[in-house]
Amino acid sequence: MSASGPPWNDVTPLDGGPWAPTVASGETLKSRLAVVGREPELRRLGELLDEAAAGRCSALLIAGEPGVGKTTLIEAVRSQADDFTCLTAQGVESESRLAYAGLLEMLRPIRDLLPEVPGPQAEALGSALGWSVESSAADRFLVAAATLSLLAVSAERRPVLVLIDDLQWLDRESSDAILFAARRLGSDAVAFLLAARTDDSSIASQHGVPVLRLGGLATSAAAALLPAVSSRAVVERLVAGTGGNPLALLEVSHHLDDAQRLGAAPLPEPLPAGERLRTLYRATLAALSPPAFQAVLLLAVSRATATAPLSPNSSPSTSAG
Repeated sequence: MSASGPPWNDVTPLDGGPWAPTVASGETLKSRLAVVGREPELRRLGELLDEAAAGRCSALLIAGEPGVGKTTLIEAVRSQADDFTCLTAQGVESESRLAYAGLLEMLRPIRDLLPEVPGPQAEALGSALGWSVESSAADRFLVAAATLSLLAVSAERRPVLVLIDDLQWLDRESSDAILFAARRLGSDAVAFLLAARTDDSSIASQHGVPVLRLGGLATSAAAALLPAVSSRAVVERLVAGTGGNPLALLEVSHHLDDAQRLGAAPLPEPLPAGERLRTLYRATLAALSPPAFQAVLLLAVSRATATAPLSPNSSPSTSAG
């Protein structure tokens, strides 16, 4: 298997290595990565691989809030793809303005196939990715067409699995080229699995990529994720307080003592959030307008539920219950 890019980092076990027994998401006999609570999603992802193995291009976008387990599902799929050439890229917020940074990461393992791409396309892609001595501006259409052609050439040798995490932070030039190829490859053994935060998934859906929305875990799945000493009442309270977000469940549980997990001592109010969770949501909060941030702050302080949707012209003080 070919692979490139940094390790995935959405949700990982608190203890053990990358193949620890359980992490937040489903369980499948085909996967070396055992996950909990995501059996329907894993079946759908298995179908994605089956379609590509049968010579039909397929694509899917996983959308969900930070920490819900998107990266865990990506890693589970990659663990099943031994017979695939695996091409990966991960969006990085600080690199989102670097044109073609994501495409360079993704295509580097199959660079040797570039001579088999039509000449004008190969020249444009080589210029865009710094593979050519030519320094002329790359034609974005030709770069996208070359991405399609290069993936098709690679798929003639063995099925290809394209994994893109944090699509919302991938540079626009790269995401446009990847989605261009995903939409137009037909009888080609290529599977695209993309992941993006819920509010940033529209770019993929606009290109006709089906969306799999990932919600929180149910109580039974959360119980399998949390320490065995956790009482059902405590698990239910944690699920209610976190919305079943796997990373939030792990972070909160990590800050509880045994008495609190057993239900013999009261849970802290509010539930403690770990630094990883704060980091994931910090960018989301920073992007809010001042009125929206004030509304979120008031809701958090009041611990009340809004009885009506907030509108741009509404006052936070009247919209919060």
